[in-house]
Amino acid sequence: MNAPKVGIMTFWETNENYGQLAQACALQIFLEEHGFDPFLIKYDKSRAVKAQKPGWLEQTFRKDWTKLLDPEKVLDKVKSFTEEAAPAPDRHFDDFKADFIKFHHKLYSSPEELRNDPPEADIYITGSDQVWNHLYTGDPAPFLLQFGADDTLRVAFSASFGHKSLPTHTQRVYQNYLRSFDAVSVREKSGVDLCQALGYEGAVLLPDPTLLIARDRWEQYKKPVDALNDNTKKRVLIYTIGNRSEEIKAQILNYMEAYPDAEITHVSINKDRTGNCHPTVPQWLELYHKADLVITNSYHGMLFSIIFNNKFIVLPSGGDKKGMNERLYTTLEKVELEDRLLTRFVPERVEQLIQQPVDWQGVNEQVKDWSRQADVFIERLPVPAH
Repeated sequence: MNAPKVGIMTFWETNENYGQLAQACALQIFLEEHGFDPFLIKYDKSRAVKAQKPGWLEQTFRKDWTKLLDPEKVLDKVKSFTEEAAPAPDRHFDDFKADFIKFHHKLYSSPEELRNDPPEADIYITGSDQVWNHLYTGDPAPFLLQFGADDTLRVAFSASFGHKSLPTHTQRVYQNYLRSFDAVSVREKSGVDLCQALGYEGAVLLPDPTLLIARDRWEQYKKPVDALNDNTKKRVLIYTIGNRSEEIKAQILNYMEAYPDAEITHVSINKDRTGNCHPTVPQWLELYHKADLVITNSYHGMLFSIIFNNKFIVLPSGGDKKGMNERLYTTLEKVELEDRLLTRFVPERVEQLIQQPVDWQGVNEQVKDWSRQADVFIERLPVPAH
């Protein structure tokens, strides 16, 4: 009997966001372990967004005009343009994609292309990642699986809205499209509530797919990092994403740079060029394997700390990025590690988190229990017989 084919809609275009690639890889592994034949649908959302909004640059300036009236924010804006102009280090993400992610052969550059010539599959899955964040996707229809045959199963797997609520006009679109789904799971507790408010009953809370893959499987991908030198020092991995928690990030970086007997490896992405190491994905996994402490403002940075049982400190986002903290709160509550959040810089609190032990046996059991819910979710899908 042939394995059911699963076409996955998620983010994949990145050349520096480790979490984006890890979740795409993880979902394929998870589905293969459950007897499916998954492939990732190459939908280029960046091209699609620019194609549907010819005046996107002008709209950005109009949207940000009030920010430009604030002198400090003027400097931030100038800095962001400077960082955008600076070339990103080559982390060889294309090699990882070629080796470990199975893609459909066609590149889709618009919703129309997807509707006119959809990839054949028994099931379409949207997720994981912020596939339902309307600010990231442009036209939400592709990530709400509005293409393909009517009898193809439509499933959301650990999808994320990235917000607690949606604008009124966006709510109407989602309400209409969610009716076509056969099963929905989301990544945040607020996502369950939002689905219910949109008229979809029965959405369930599941972990990000990276947590569904055993640590020893992730360790199969890791490769040595030349930057790791002194085995006698405490190895501290700092993994930061630009434009988030900037003030506290700067404070803790300064604190850790002066920390005695610590070897600091700082990986930075998304317009953050402050890092001193630019690893490939396998090298990034090696950094987690070797780390004694991880400090991060990244959701997936936190998840891999949990996977590798690294003592960690996580910095929540502020300002207009606060909605992204829901995924942090949901996961930390599930594994009872809410105290690993550092909401403001207090040196004594940082030192307390560095020294405080973690009950990893208890955490790993919590992750296993949550992962079993994902097994049940996928095994209950009404997959057509082959």
